[in-house]
Amino acid sequence: MLPFLFSMISSRFRSNPNHSILLLGFVSEKIFNFFLKTILVQLILVESIAKCQSPLIERDRYSLQIYPNVSSLSKPSNQKFILTCKGQGGDSNLFSNLFWYTPKNEEINDLFIERNPVFKKIIRDENLYLTFDDPKPEQSGTYRCRGLLQNSESLENQINVTIYEDVTWDHCPETQYLIKGNVGERINCRASANPKPNIIWTKGNRQLDSNPRYLINSSGLIIKDAITDDDGGLFRISALVTETGATHEKRITVQIYDRPNIETISEPKFGIENEQIELRCEASGRPKPLYTWLDTNRRNLSSVSGYAVDRNGGTIIISKLKKNIDEGNFTCIAQNSAGKSEKSFQLLVYQRPFIRSFRNETFDQFKRSYLECRAIGNPTPKMTIRRNGLTRAFIAGDQGVLLEEKMEFDEKVLTLIYLNTTRDNDGLHYCRAENDAGFAESVGHLQVKFSPNMSQTPLTQVKTWDDRPINMTCIADAIPNATIKWFKSGQEILGNEIYRIQSPGSGVSQLFISPTKTSYNEMLFGIYRCEAMNSLGRSFINIILERATVPGLVNEIKIVDVTPTQVRFKIYNDIYDGGMPIKKIYVEYYQKYEPSDRHTQELPFSKLENLYIINHLLPFTYYSFRFAAENEVGKGLFGQEKLVQTKAESKPDTPEFHNLPYESTGQDDIISPYPHKFTLMWNMPSDNGRPIEFFQIKYYQIVKSEVGFQPLQEPIIKTVSVYHDEMTSITLTKLKSNSNYRVELRAMNSLGYSEPAHISFELQNPM
Repeated sequence: MLPFLFSMISSRFRSNPNHSILLLGFVSEKIFNFFLKTILVQLILVESIAKCQSPLIERDRYSLQIYPNVSSLSKPSNQKFILTCKGQGGDSNLFSNLFWYTPKNEEINDLFIERNPVFKKIIRDENLYLTFDDPKPEQSGTYRCRGLLQNSESLENQINVTIYEDVTWDHCPETQYLIKGNVGERINCRASANPKPNIIWTKGNRQLDSNPRYLINSSGLIIKDAITDDDGGLFRISALVTETGATHEKRITVQIYDRPNIETISEPKFGIENEQIELRCEASGRPKPLYTWLDTNRRNLSSVSGYAVDRNGGTIIISKLKKNIDEGNFTCIAQNSAGKSEKSFQLLVYQRPFIRSFRNETFDQFKRSYLECRAIGNPTPKMTIRRNGLTRAFIAGDQGVLLEEKMEFDEKVLTLIYLNTTRDNDGLHYCRAENDAGFAESVGHLQVKFSPNMSQTPLTQVKTWDDRPINMTCIADAIPNATIKWFKSGQEILGNEIYRIQSPGSGVSQLFISPTKTSYNEMLFGIYRCEAMNSLGRSFINIILERATVPGLVNEIKIVDVTPTQVRFKIYNDIYDGGMPIKKIYVEYYQKYEPSDRHTQELPFSKLENLYIINHLLPFTYYSFRFAAENEVGKGLFGQEKLVQTKAESKPDTPEFHNLPYESTGQDDIISPYPHKFTLMWNMPSDNGRPIEFFQIKYYQIVKSEVGFQPLQEPIIKTVSVYHDEMTSITLTKLKSNSNYRVELRAMNSLGYSEPAHISFELQNPM
């Protein structure tokens, strides 16, 4: 050691001239050696102190820093995190060869990371990052970061990493359901962690671990009692980890479900084959159940053609019922998450009646006849037969008929028997078959064969005149159709220039007679015989051909009334009409002393209204009247003259109230529909030879009593001019409501006033 120090000191002196001068100043060698030893000791001390103090100062200034800047770090598993190592105290270029080491002192290099891909190493800006992508508890421990300072001095720092299992939730749906009425139902929710968490269940603000109704285990919350609607709602599950301070919460909404219960199911007594039917099923339950329908073979009809199942509404529509397929049990199943319910019923399939035959039949009159009707149906139909024109069907015990019923295989047979068939039995018959599924009706015809009947012949008397052609028609109603022949005086009439026979239709024969001047004599007139015959017999009818003439004389006349300007008369109905109806009456009249000035009036003839009027005659004058009648043949001769004197001129006749628009039984109980007015209407009376100049109206208010009436005011007088010859009117206004009035009406000509016409009426209060 000393030689080393000596040589160091010598070298120092050599390198420093000052040291050499100092040494040359010493006189003796002993002094020099002593001084040399002293200097060597001092140099050794100084060198030692310098060497010891320099490293202590560097270590305080430079270090490796780990971030997060904590000695221990706790992180949950499966949650990515990162550690950072960086140089501290100087330029980052002073630090090199930075590496991380695992708790097993394994260097985390590229080879290590290739084998352990959960780690990643990143170097950026002279910082060393270590990432944990998927940390696990087994990766816990002390992680070290090592490096070099100026590529010579080793540096190191460490951090204790704890990786724990955080709370995880298993089989914990946010919405769950419990079934009402069940015992021991569980709300599922499992919380896992390492360290093990503490579990707390709450509902509302109540903690449930102290409630004896609940049992909390590792799988969830068990409700010991029967579930009620109150068990629904929001539950909270808290998981607390004491060691890590972690806390997590889950919220579960619990719904209460009811098992389905089928409350109603349509149970029709039957369906009708080949027709549609709808069946209904209604069930309670939460959530709303879905429906399934099964047939008697337990087929699910939701996917079978011809069946439409509404799984939400519960209906099934069978589009076309088939007896051999659909008759039997139908089952409705209502199902939800809480369970299911099912109910069955028996469906019968009925068949509408069908009439297989109801044939037309033909029988002879006065013999037995039969109509047979055959029908099928399920149930066996009830059958009836009704004849057209009758209001009801035949029943057992009806006079003259029998009804027989029987079954032949699947057919029901009803037979109607007429014991003594008459023409009244002929015609359409209706067979009706009816059961619970419906009815069917068919028409059959019974034809009754009978001998000819001539009663429908339209005329048995025919008139002709003036060589006119004649047409006689004969109708023979018969089945089968009759052969018709014409006879005159016992001889069959054959076609020639005078006679022609024509058949326009079945059972109808027309005989046309075209007389000539040479043949138009009494030989044509007389009795013609129409004879009809078929296989059941014969019949005939006589038609008389007579000559028609003009009407006879009209002498039976009755004068009904005579006024100064008018004569009214009647003609008795026993006028000889000449064989043809009278159509007109002719009246010829003239003044007795002026026969050349004749007037003729044509009047229609009626046996019902035979009152006739001749107007516009002169007053106080003799007139001669005679009458004649006219028919289709022509106009007859005038009868005897009848002399009539008109009356002298006089005052007009009394007017006649007409067309009163109010309901009344007389002219003293009329009620006006208006409160302040009343309308009078009357016919123009006869003026009796002097023109009517005007009408006078007097009206006044009255009070009625049991013996009549009493005027309450002086009459108000109005006059009405003559407008025309038929009818006139006036409206009385400003009348008092709720009052009675009386009216007097007179016609006036130059000879004075007519007798008055009276009317009383009542005005009501306004509404």
